[in-house]
Amino acid sequence: MEKELNTKYSKMLFRGGGGGGSIQPGKEESFHVEYQIKDNVDINQVKKNALEGTLLLLDGTNVIAEIPLKK
Repeated sequence: MEKELNTKYSKMLFRGGGGGGSIQPGKEESFHVEYQIKDNVDINQVKKNALEGTLLLLDGTNVIAEIPLKK
């Protein structure tokens, strides 16, 4: 992934996303995010790494939930 420059934290370069707005407790929501990928990478390895990762839900810098993506 390409990283943002001139930032205090190491962050991936965000390109956009969308969904229903906010995540309501006890409700199912659909959303998507898009990040910039470097040229000349193995896209199958990117997919494998992404699907073996964990989604972190943040409130500011506080992690409020960790959701494994292996399902």
